[in-house]
Parts: sequence; C-alpha cells; structure tokens
Amino acid sequence: MSQAPRMNETPAVKYLEKVTARALELASGLRADVEHPWHRHMACLYGTVLEYGHAIAVCVRFDAAIGASPLLRSLLEAMVDLKNLAADRQYGYVLSANTLKERLSFLRYISSSEIPSIARLRSDPRLSVRITELNALVPEQIARAGGRERLKLKHRFEAAGLAQEYGTTYSRLCGMAHNDGDALERRHLAKDPDGKVTINYHRAGFALDLEDELMMAASLVAGCNKIIHEALPSTCQEGSDALMREIELVAAAGGHPPA
Repeated sequence: MSQAPRMNETPAVKYLEKVTARALELASGLRADVEHPWHRHMACLYGTVLEYGHAIAVCVRFDAAIGASPLLRSLLEAMVDLKNLAADRQYGYVLSANTLKERLSFLRYISSSEIPSIARLRSDPRLSVRITELNALVPEQIARAGGRERLKLKHRFEAAGLAQEYGTTYSRLCGMAHNDGDALERRHLAKDPDGKVTINYHRAGFALDLEDELMMAASLVAGCNKIIHEALPSTCQEGSDALMREIELVAAAGGHPPA
C-alpha cells in the first residue's frame, strides 16, 4: 500500500466538489428558526447532506474510495428524511420525540447496568436528574407528535415516493457497504486482457470506477438543496433553481460530468 495518498483528479470528483461548494454557498440564504423542531431538523439534516457530499469527494480524491458507497447510502437516507420532513411539518415533532426516547433508553441502560467500564457514569448524580427530566419530556413530545412513531426505513422511502429506489439503488449501496461478494470482487479482483485474474489488496485509482456514484451524489446534494430552499424561507431561491436546472441538463445529456 502506498504511503502517500494518491490524488484522483477525475471530472466526476471535481463536479461533485463544485456542486457541494455551490450548495454550501447558497445555504447562507436560508432563514431557519432553530427554536422550531421542524426548522431545526431540516437545517441540521441539510448540513449533514452537505458534509456527506464533501466527504464522498474527499474519500475518492485521496484514494480512499472504499468509503464512498457507505457515505452515499447515508446521503440517500438523509435525502429521504429531508423530503418527508419538507412535506410534513409535524414530522419534526415525531423526530424530536424519537430522539428523546432513545436518549432516555440509553440513560436507563446506564443506570441499571453492572458493566464495570461505565461505573463512573452510573455514579454520576446528574444521571438520575436527567432521567427524571426525560421521563417528563418524552410524553409531552409524543403528544406534540400526535402519538405518531418514526417510520421504518422502507416506509420512509415509500412516503418520499422512492419505493423503487429502495429496492434497487439503496439495496445495491447496502451490499457495497456490507461487503457482499459482488462488492468485494469489484474492489479487489482485476482481470488482464488475457483473462488472468489477480487480487489487488489496495486498488490505487479505484475512483475511475465510481463515476456513476459520484454523479449520483452530486444529484442528491442538488436535490436536497432544492427541497430545503423551497421549504424554508430563503433569499437564494433563484440560485437554488439554477443549480437544479444544471443537474437536470447534465442528466439529460447522459449523466456524465460536464467538461
């Protein structure tokens, strides 16, 4: 394995970086009310989308492309959640209730666990106070959410109108993230012109095989950009629309990065 990182200057890497940078620039025009659960979740989720886009480009550019597919899977999940949030303002209360329930469950586990490594946490006097606070907050937040539970992942895709993507694109990305046979062979087996197969324990330049994934990431970032600028107050709606039109033109031309 090489000691110095290899720079992968592919057009698709550069295009993802360009789209992510433009979306981040446009985010300065968003006017989110951090006191409102719906605004808060939308804004934070969109920030995560931008970080995923950046991270995918960094992984590929610096010869760590193995990290691209798991990040792309998370980016797709974030886009689904953002789309559902934009369509249902009350869903912010559902997510807040879910967050508090998970936090309460974790603290209860610490308080009752006998694991020696967390003895210090268990003895913290603030633990019981926080559990008492959450015991009061959780029912209140569940009531605000109308008693609704957070949707399971498959149902979140369906609610976003992306049921087909769940069974195709998302399934394939899961296979690549979970090291199934196809993903392993794609990464580490190479066939020369004579048909001889060799094993590469570290495939330098693997980014050359990832144009589709990089262009998908650029499309998802631009799509999320459109969603949030339409959902929240924004002074950059025109720029957001222009970025989405560019992505659509690229897709119509075959999905390859523009020169």
